[in-house]
Amino acid sequence: MELSKISCMTKELAEELKKNGIISVESLAIRSLSELQELFKSGYMLEHGEACNFQRAKKALEEAWRLTGFWIMKASEIEAVRGKRLCFSSGSKAVDDMLGGGIFSREVTEFCGEFGAGKTEFLFTILVEALGQNKDISAVFIDTEETFSDVRVSQIAKARGYEPKEILDRTIYIPANDSDFILELIDRLHITIEAKNVKLIFVDSIIAVLRAEFVGRETLWYRQQLLNRILRRLLNLAKVYNVAVVVSNQVVMNPQAQFVYDPIQQKVPTGGTVLGHNANTRLYLRKPAGGGKKRIVHLFDSNWRAEAECTVVITEKGVEDA
Repeated sequence: MELSKISCMTKELAEELKKNGIISVESLAIRSLSELQELFKSGYMLEHGEACNFQRAKKALEEAWRLTGFWIMKASEIEAVRGKRLCFSSGSKAVDDMLGGGIFSREVTEFCGEFGAGKTEFLFTILVEALGQNKDISAVFIDTEETFSDVRVSQIAKARGYEPKEILDRTIYIPANDSDFILELIDRLHITIEAKNVKLIFVDSIIAVLRAEFVGRETLWYRQQLLNRILRRLLNLAKVYNVAVVVSNQVVMNPQAQFVYDPIQQKVPTGGTVLGHNANTRLYLRKPAGGGKKRIVHLFDSNWRAEAECTVVITEKGVEDA
């Protein structure tokens, strides 16, 4: 929505907001009050004097929250105000049924597991199915591990009956090897979302850069705070723009559970409670005894689905039913 939709918006205030990358009602709504206040303190938004004061901007922010459905309302009105949630296939009917339909917008879905468990294969398959079935949308793929393969995406697309080039043309690829870059990228991502009608954001993986940059227990507190900031900003984008955020996550050995049968307790997802509180749906992937193409998908945390498990296979089509 245009900034002019806000009743208290002045021409001067709109110009100053646009200079700072706030180009729409949605891009204003994802800002916090403290972020907006920081813009004024930095001196960027003072040149118009009284016509562009902080109190007016505060009222504009509150109205932006109302217009995007993040204000007081009846619970029955949520979908009518914010719009209907989108749902994308995982490539496997068994997984989709387990998730209540598939991968949903306005939330963060996490795929975790050890290397070779099929995390990236799931992301590729969801990407292909989403763009293949919806010709008017795009996706952003943030790659922190150099795992993206246009060859593999093309193979999955072709095997599933889609045009590979069309899928790749609507996939915005962003390599990211630094935590500061990731934060800056997410802050500006709303521009791409609006310009390209982005409806999916993939991050493969959410923790790789942070684990490489912050080594040792003495830096763990800062790493977790940074992870929390990244996830909250992604979640804000997902809610305001009705976007699905899909992330992969690594696992780490838990020495306290070495004699426990439960594989999730033996190798726990990284990110601790920070990731646990921010991800709405969490799936743990593992190889069954004997390996091969089969993978066990365990839904171990969801805010509305019961814990469940199913088996899939990884083939030329990506992820599909066993």
